[in-house]
Amino acid sequence: MKFEMLSEKDIKKIHSASLQVLEKTGGQIHNEAAKELLSNAGCDICDNNLVKIPGDLVEQCLDSVAKGFTLYDRQGNVACELKGRNSYFGTGVTNPNFHDYKTGQRKHLWHEGRHNGNLPLKDIFLPKDRVKI
Repeated sequence: MKFEMLSEKDIKKIHSASLQVLEKTGGQIHNEAAKELLSNAGCDICDNNLVKIPGDLVEQCLDSVAKGFTLYDRQGNVACELKGRNSYFGTGVTNPNFHDYKTGQRKHLWHEGRHNGNLPLKDIFLPKDRVKI
């Protein structure tokens, strides 16, 4: 089954508008190494850390990334194939707690996942204290 919220035409319009925002308005980048990398790639670095990214550079970068990748479980079995229109559900790295609707208790995902191996309806588990951002 294919679920679509936006038409292909709408997606292209949003993408085109986002390229215009990046190129004309830009965004603030405060990390010096990131600014140097972007400058070397052809971005315009303005006062107050404003960086404008050319649309063709964005397109070039999008064309160069992998079209998908595979995540494996601890036994080496395929857990998720992240490509195409595949969708998976999992925890985020910003809120490690959840409400257990069966018990009414607040629980911590790291405890549940590591000690109980009990994360129903979760394909991906990303505990905040184990992910480096």
